[in-house]
Amino acid sequence: MTDSTEEAANRSRTGGPEIVRDGPALALGLVVALTGGVTVVQYGLVEFTSPPAGSLSEIGWRLATVFVPFVVGLGGFFAVRGRPVEVSPPSVTDLGYVAGGVVVAYLTFGAYVVGTTTFAPAFAHFAGVDAGAVTPESVLVGVVSLVVFSGVTVAVEEWFFRGTVQTYLRSVVGSAGAVGVTALCFAWFHVWPLGIGTPPFVGGAVYYTAMGIVFGSVYEATDNVVVPFTVHALFNAGPYVAVLVTLS
Repeated sequence: MTDSTEEAANRSRTGGPEIVRDGPALALGLVVALTGGVTVVQYGLVEFTSPPAGSLSEIGWRLATVFVPFVVGLGGFFAVRGRPVEVSPPSVTDLGYVAGGVVVAYLTFGAYVVGTTTFAPAFAHFAGVDAGAVTPESVLVGVVSLVVFSGVTVAVEEWFFRGTVQTYLRSVVGSAGAVGVTALCFAWFHVWPLGIGTPPFVGGAVYYTAMGIVFGSVYEATDNVVVPFTVHALFNAGPYVAVLVTLS
């Protein structure tokens, strides 16, 4: 007896029993790697080198905060249990989710900005669009920032969080649970260095969790990691493009 189309599709999305078995290990490894890696990079490179805002050296340590936890912290796990993330060109339907995802992402950011600045300014945290990140010392640095923070780092984050973590956890906690847990991990990665329990930490955690849900939802709807990557990249690119326009 052959499997039905529905059963085959479900098995393709979940990845088989080995993913169910490895899901909890991946989740634990994620927390340990992100906590340790980000702590070392943020408090080591930043405190001891203090790169000037808007410089190429600042871009370097920002890039390191993305790659060090992933490559070092979980390199062993993926070497043993990793599975390739399937990538395919977006369909017409996928492009609709891209457009909708970008709109929702900017609306989410707008709501966060208005809410924090109006009602709780102490909780405001705009790491992705702070002065150092979007006020480059030259057009060259601005272009490099655009490529790095809207391309390279977004590709790594989406491959890791949505393409790998969310895929593994889907078989453990279901689609909705996988989106939620992955969003929390995504937020933890971004706000851990702010100090647990501080107002910026709380505000940033809410914001990045919401953004993680946006990216995770479009991934669940399309099962194509190119879609959340494109949404994330277009969202991140906005401030850099605006600055480059003013510099040119």
